[in-house]
Amino acid sequence: MKYRLKSSPKSSWGFVKGGKKYTQFDKTKYRIVAYKDMSNNFITGLSKDDEKYFEEKLGKPIGYFSARSNFWYDSPIDCFGEMHPGFWFDYEANLDTEGKDQGKIIETGEADIDEIWNDLKIKFLMVNPSVAYNNSNNAQAMLELSSLAEVSKQKVENRRHKAEAYSKYLTLTPEDKRKYFTVITGKSAANLLDNAIDERLTDYIEGSPTQVDTLVALINDPSVDEKYKYNQLFLAGNIIKDNNGYKFNGIQLGFTFDEVYKFLKDKKNQELKDLVSKAYDKMLTV
Repeated sequence: MKYRLKSSPKSSWGFVKGGKKYTQFDKTKYRIVAYKDMSNNFITGLSKDDEKYFEEKLGKPIGYFSARSNFWYDSPIDCFGEMHPGFWFDYEANLDTEGKDQGKIIETGEADIDEIWNDLKIKFLMVNPSVAYNNSNNAQAMLELSSLAEVSKQKVENRRHKAEAYSKYLTLTPEDKRKYFTVITGKSAANLLDNAIDERLTDYIEGSPTQVDTLVALINDPSVDEKYKYNQLFLAGNIIKDNNGYKFNGIQLGFTFDEVYKFLKDKKNQELKDLVSKAYDKMLTV
């Protein structure tokens, strides 16, 4: 299999050169070392079967790649009677003309010793706290690792989801679009023209796969009208928000409109829900 490894610099590291914003300097070097867990074991990414496999394939004694082995230290140390130089993974960023790091391709397999070592390194990188694997939510990651097969598969899936979103979007009325705009953004659509709503919602679909899924989920959500109602009450000041979440008549409803909906859907809160509905009807007549 093939993987792409590239740097994931923080925006705060950036600088401006020639009018362009760069997130790092060219040839920035990264060194990824093994971390230990709370039990003082190295975080290796290898299962017991993996350890046995790599020991056999690479001609190493039993226990050589275990989570307690000296192999994982990043400095010279004795390992099974031999002086081991230490284990780490070095990466150097190579920026293109746009200041983006295109990354390095790492190929794994069993064709030769290098591919087998690469396989071990990939398993190590997948679980390393300094690496984000396949777009995992790792805010501290210095490097991003992705499977090219998974990336290709995800691109196809993203295109399918986007086509589904546009197919559903074309069935919406102007009123529907205003409703979804308000629920998604939390902003009033009252002073926006239909064209402006269309432009912002299509920009939203083009924004990211997560946004596409959000819109499709909302269109399929039978409770969206209720959530829209609570958004409208919030925008009108009937529902207020503070550090403790959304409130109506001093009663906490939840931290999100999903929570507000679930809270008011509960039968024991029916009386409060009736009051909220009356406030909404009154707001419409003003």
